[in-house]
Amino acid sequence: MDINVSNFSMQTKVMIYSIAAVILTIGMRDIATILIPIFFSVFIFLIFAPLIYWLKRKGIPGGVSIGLVILFFIMVFTGTGVLLMEFLPQFTSQIPDYQIQLTESMESLAGYLPVGMPLEGFLPDIGVFIVGLTAGLLTTILNAGTTVASLS
Repeated sequence: MDINVSNFSMQTKVMIYSIAAVILTIGMRDIATILIPIFFSVFIFLIFAPLIYWLKRKGIPGGVSIGLVILFFIMVFTGTGVLLMEFLPQFTSQIPDYQIQLTESMESLAGYLPVGMPLEGFLPDIGVFIVGLTAGLLTTILNAGTTVASLS
C-alpha cells in the first residue's frame, strides 16, 4: 500500500507525521530493553576501538587485544563502581549541609542586588534546585550502574 502524502493538505500532513512520531516513540519505549544494551555496546566500541587498533599496531593479535581491552574495561568499571559505592553514601548524607550552605550563599548574594530586583526572591530557590539536580544526577548514575551490572 503506497500512500502519496504530497496530495494531502498541510493539516493532514501534520496529523500523519504527528501520529507517526507518537507510534515511533511508543515503539522505542517498548523495545528499550533491547535498544539500551545495543546503544551501550556501540558507545563502548567507539570509546575503546582506538585502543584495540593501537594494540594491533604494536603487534598484538586482534583477539588478544580485544581480550585485553575487555579486561581493562572490566577493571575500570569495577574500580569506578567500588569508588562510587564507597563515596556516594557519604556525599548524599552531606547534601542537606551543602544545600544549607548554598542557600546562605545565595541569600548573601541577594544583598548585592538592587532593591526591587525580581531575581532577589528566586536566588535561594536556585540553590535548592542546583542541589536537587545534583542529587538526582547522582541517583541516576547509581541506578544506571546497577542496571548495567545486572545486565552483565
